Amino acid sequence: MLEYLPRALRKVKAVSGSSSFTVLGWCIGAILSTLYAALRPDDGIENLILLTAPLDFANKEAIKLSRMTAERNFDVDRMLDAHGNMPAELLDYGAKMLKPVENFIGSYVRLFDNLHDPKVVDSWHAMNTWVSDGIPMAARTYRQLVVEFYRENRLMNGTLSLRGEKVDLGRLRANLLDVIAEDDHITPPCQSETVVEKVGSADKTLLRVPGGHIGMMVGGAAARSTWPKIEGWLSARSKG
Repeated sequence: MLEYLPRALRKVKAVSGSSSFTVLGWCIGAILSTLYAALRPDDGIENLILLTAPLDFANKEAIKLSRMTAERNFDVDRMLDAHGNMPAELLDYGAKMLKPVENFIGSYVRLFDNLHDPKVVDSWHAMNTWVSDGIPMAARTYRQLVVEFYRENRLMNGTLSLRGEKVDLGRLRANLLDVIAEDDHITPPCQSETVVEKVGSADKTLLRVPGGHIGMMVGGAAARSTWPKIEGWLSARSKG
């Protein structure tokens, strides 16, 4: 957050020739984007777009992953001692266990029922390849995510610090578009909607779209309901 991302964005500014830019983050990427925008509000970020951003962990009952990673249910240090970094396969397995029948049975039944349709088969294969193409998460990053976010909700409580720098959402001033998927079981709406009240942005929009955690950004429904609205929001704030 304090090393790689600033370097990458300096490169973006150098290549584009512009001192301002838009950042879009999905899921954990939305956490990183929010932290950056709050820590470096004067670094040129003009627009911040968050897709299914897991930022508020207060509602433990509604957030299934919070229950799964609660201290009474999950020994994060023992897990990391055993594996080193958090294996991608375990991250994927945990997410799929939120809807085990649909993910481990229903998906393959739908494929079998549509083997005659090349479009469905190609689409299924593309999505399955992408979902299965994860990478391990660094151990200390994973522990920080579980302990400081899922368990202690430090960002929303105003107690999160990165290398001694306090993360204050009130310092975030970029134009904000917070996109929530109505049927998201991984990042339910309660995790995203409250950030709008916390940030210091003068221009902030909460957008609810149909679909789930992935469906809201890929497929026909996303092409009709998500991306045109994001494009319209950006166009209205374009200096060009």
